Amino acid sequence: MSLNVYLVHGEDEVRVRRQVNEIVNRNLPVEFQAENLSEIEPPANRPLELASCGGELIAELGQLSMFEDAKRVVVVYNLYELYAAGRDGKKNKDELTAEQRLIRYLDRDLAETPNVVIFVLFEEYGKRQIRTAGALYKFIKQKGHVITFKAEKNLSFVLSDAIMARNVDGALNCFREMVGSQQDIFRIFPHLIKHVRFLIQARLLQSNPEAAEHLPDVKGVGVLREHPFVREKYAQGARRYTMQELNRALQQLLEINKTLYPIGSDVYVPDIKLQIEMFLIELCGRK
Repeated sequence: MSLNVYLVHGEDEVRVRRQVNEIVNRNLPVEFQAENLSEIEPPANRPLELASCGGELIAELGQLSMFEDAKRVVVVYNLYELYAAGRDGKKNKDELTAEQRLIRYLDRDLAETPNVVIFVLFEEYGKRQIRTAGALYKFIKQKGHVITFKAEKNLSFVLSDAIMARNVDGALNCFREMVGSQQDIFRIFPHLIKHVRFLIQARLLQSNPEAAEHLPDVKGVGVLREHPFVREKYAQGARRYTMQELNRALQQLLEINKTLYPIGSDVYVPDIKLQIEMFLIELCGRK
């Protein structure tokens, strides 16, 4: 019998999140989630390692719900040991490592409770990918549930390619496939901003190569910090747009941002899904 231990991972963040939500809702009714759902996320600018969070995780899983027959569900995001070799957390050579302590707890004690743990890894090519040789991965694979969303249909990449190719139908179809709820739009919107920002930077470099020294030197913000293959894709895509078109697109995204985060004095808030679809039609179809 499998343990209530899940690992959901892959480069398709939208599908990974949907799967996590499905597991949470299957094990914990919405009305109980406020009291019984815990999430452990990486701290700012540092990886989430078991040496620092393992005790908290075990403590959370050891608690019983105050509601009869209700489970406690713990979701752990981007745990370092799932994609790299973490610090062992040992104080002496005979002590178990933090990873070994967690595995022992999951193997021996978790089944004594109705509780569920879900490990979530949002993979990024060349940066953060599942480490199948890791002890925790092997344990979950053997005694729990591993759910993988392969990268061959990463919808974020598909949407990016459609925008750079000015493929209206492809962009619309991909966006509609990505959107399952309002929360999905909050995750997709930053990708749209990044695509337009990178196209603007690539177009600027084509007209003025000396502008390179003024571009942001931050991964995910400056196109020059991306992999050479990615930079070349944006360079090709930028040739299909004028700077005026791209600046107009950035202005439209600012307007869409106001819809995403309305203020109390707003009398009317447009349909955000329709607004983004109109944006894609104008951006990719504009000549």
